[in-house]
Amino acid sequence: MMNPADYTNIMKRLKEGDFNYIQGIFTAQKEGDMAGLNESEVLLARILWGHKKWFPFFRSDGTDQAMKDRVLFHLQYHLDIERRILDKDPPEVENFCKKFEKRGLTHHDAVHLASFIYWSELSKADPINLESYKSALDSFKLTKRILRKISKTSLSAQINPELFFHKT
Repeated sequence: MMNPADYTNIMKRLKEGDFNYIQGIFTAQKEGDMAGLNESEVLLARILWGHKKWFPFFRSDGTDQAMKDRVLFHLQYHLDIERRILDKDPPEVENFCKKFEKRGLTHHDAVHLASFIYWSELSKADPINLESYKSALDSFKLTKRILRKISKTSLSAQINPELFFHKT
C-alpha cells in the first residue's frame, strides 16, 4: 500500500505547480539515482519518464501557464490511477488495466482509459460513486473504432473521453 501521507504530499505539490520538486524527481530518474525517493516519488518518476516530451513544460520560466496546468493535471490523474492499481482501490482498476494490456494496449494507454472512465463517472457525481465506477470499468467495451484511433495516435494525446464509450 502506498503511504497516504507521501501520496498526499505529491498531489499537493503537483496541484501547487512545484516545478522545482518535479524537476528534482525527473532528474533523479534520468540519472538513475532514486535511492532518496519514497515509493510515491519513485512512481511519479516513472510517470514523468513516460512523459519526457513534456519536460520543457516543467520549467518555471515563460512556459504557457494553461499548458503547465494541463500537464500538471495529467500527472495528477496518472498518479491517482497508478495508486489505485497498487493499492487495489478498488481492485477493478488493476483488473481493467491488466485486461486491456493483455489485449495489446500499453500500460500507459490502459491507465488513460481507466482515468477517462473515472472522470466520466466523476462528472455524474462528485464525490464519485465508487460502485458506478467499478461497474463502468467492468462493462467497458474496446471497440474497433477505438482500436483504429489508438493505432493512429496514442491515447496519450488529448482525445475526447466520449470516444471511448461503447454505445449500446
